[in-house]
Amino acid sequence: MSHEEVNYAFESQDFFSMLNQLRIEQELEEIPALLWANKLGLLFAARFDQYLHFKDEFIELSAAQLSNLNEILRQNFEIDIADRVKPLLLSSLQLTELKALETKISLPLQALYTPTLAERLKNLLKRSFSASV
Repeated sequence: MSHEEVNYAFESQDFFSMLNQLRIEQELEEIPALLWANKLGLLFAARFDQYLHFKDEFIELSAAQLSNLNEILRQNFEIDIADRVKPLLLSSLQLTELKALETKISLPLQALYTPTLAERLKNLLKRSFSASV
């Protein structure tokens, strides 16, 4: 994560299940978890020029990022998670224990390079242009 402190964390699958439950309550179709992860990642990057790893097993957010995520969900999906996300939150101890149980080796978030939105669009245009030629 950048310079912001992680205040909140929850399991991705639980979060996407909660979002789909809210959609079902609104009599809307469920959205697959991978599609949620892609959509939220792109919307967050486009709106706040910051990429969040929604595809990871755990979603870790600062207070500002959680607020921004709620804003994106309200504006784009008419979902308010302010009260619904509280039962999903993991304490720092729970998160540490769950991460220790993971079998894969994860790199620290500071070590991961995250291209800017402009760089991603430039690479996308390069690929689409070279494929059409």
